[in-house]
Amino acid sequence: MSAEPTIDVEATLDRLERDGIEHLWVIYHDYSGRAMAKTVPRSSFRTALRDGVVFALANLNMDILDHQPPNATLLANTGDFLAVPDPRSYARVPQVPKTARMHTWMRATDGSAWQGCPRTRLDQMAAELARAGYRAQCAFEPEFYLLAKAADGEYTPVNATRMMTRDGLAVEADLVRRIMQDLEVMGIRVPQLGRSTARASLRSPPTTGRRSRRSTTICRSRKSFATRPARSATWPRSCPRSTPTGPGAACTST
Repeated sequence: MSAEPTIDVEATLDRLERDGIEHLWVIYHDYSGRAMAKTVPRSSFRTALRDGVVFALANLNMDILDHQPPNATLLANTGDFLAVPDPRSYARVPQVPKTARMHTWMRATDGSAWQGCPRTRLDQMAAELARAGYRAQCAFEPEFYLLAKAADGEYTPVNATRMMTRDGLAVEADLVRRIMQDLEVMGIRVPQLGRSTARASLRSPPTTGRRSRRSTTICRSRKSFATRPARSATWPRSCPRSTPTGPGAACTST
């Protein structure tokens, strides 16, 4: 049985109205960790919150290059699933006017819990531990490199300042302010932030759901941090160290 809470549709609609939201991004995360979304206009908010937004199951078979792997099983004839918004994940999108986003549970088309939904499975495992007298806790360390593309096509750190230096903070002062302001708008307070490896200290209850939602917000906001042309924000887990002689230009949040 799913541990998903009941959605208070009226309260969520009131919040969208108070915030002046005209477009709602309804997001699910596929098995590669990609955020997949549709936008919902104000006229369809109630339907999206109550019934969810439809996506094809075949989408889950696409890799990060949008190719279907050999021997795929979720083909075009396997039907759809519903992405049902979780109001606990609500946040405005600072870079897009009058827009908010919610992450979702993936459900069967009859509205029932679907065992292919990672968030549902996580909630179920936490609930099973609670019944046995345990409490699940977790911590995340999302981090990224901020890189600039050189004339030869290679990517290098955006500047040559050293880790945790005052100079590094001064050079990227505008970026640091933007990071903290954007996350504040999205409901995440960053008490302190340094540069490269820039560690953002965060505090939240150590529950799996709360911390995973906050971590996902930071991860999905990283591209907006690369605000100047020819910059990229990418994961250190998916690319080599940006310099062979130093720690690179990583941002870490804990």
